[in-house]
Amino acid sequence: MNREVTTARRRQPRTPGYVELSRRPWHVLMFILPLVVAYEIALPLLRRHHEVPATIDIHSRRLVYTFFDYIGLSPSHLPLLLIPVIFIVWHLVRGDSWRVKPSLYGLMLLETICWTLPLLVLGLTWFAVVGLPAGEPASPTALLWAAPWGLLDASSSTTVSVNWALGATLAIGAGLYEELMFRLGCLTLVHFLAADCLKLSAGWAFALAVGVSSVLFALYHFSPTNPFSWPAFGFYFVAGLYLGVVFALRGFGIVAMTHALYDIAYVGIAWSAAPSA
Repeated sequence: MNREVTTARRRQPRTPGYVELSRRPWHVLMFILPLVVAYEIALPLLRRHHEVPATIDIHSRRLVYTFFDYIGLSPSHLPLLLIPVIFIVWHLVRGDSWRVKPSLYGLMLLETICWTLPLLVLGLTWFAVVGLPAGEPASPTALLWAAPWGLLDASSSTTVSVNWALGATLAIGAGLYEELMFRLGCLTLVHFLAADCLKLSAGWAFALAVGVSSVLFALYHFSPTNPFSWPAFGFYFVAGLYLGVVFALRGFGIVAMTHALYDIAYVGIAWSAAPSA
């Protein structure tokens, strides 16, 4: 009798907990979907009604689409909402439930805020102590350049006055597409090569993946319009390490939202510090 009860318990399916559910592709998509919709709708509206040039975009988004163009899939052949397609395909492969869990997404948002606060303190402290690049004016634009995302197309000579709506929109795009490129793409690829091809131990493979992706993440932010400086490189690198650890521990949804919330907060701080006209 006891043996039959034990066997029945073993056969009973395990109920996944919060940590596991929050990493599943369907719930990740539901969690970040407001960001995707906001970015893909807000930027075209700003271009149409506020004369924002088409050259204003997130570098990482353009690089992602350039990669697909290189392998033969031009942007015109790709769905507008690339990120949802990626996670829906991933979800279909896994065969998970389609059930939506609002309470789960609320917990994920609370957790994300907890991850965002240390990064925000790091950013504000870093540039307060180390300072901006030599000769850089303490203007809203300079503060925004100090935030970790590629704001303008480096090939563009067009300048646009930075405002809250545009800054927040680009902050959302950075959280999505920079994490897609550097954490989900680069970090995962380097870890695969290190662990499966080079046969490194789990610890070394993880360290190499986070380190390489963080260096590339830092270098990515510099351009002719945002010249290289060691203080900025140091911050981008440390921020990349932090986001890499968050991604490894908590998955894409949490790290993308953390990145976006940090950038939105930084935009708000920069905008509030701007001298009134």
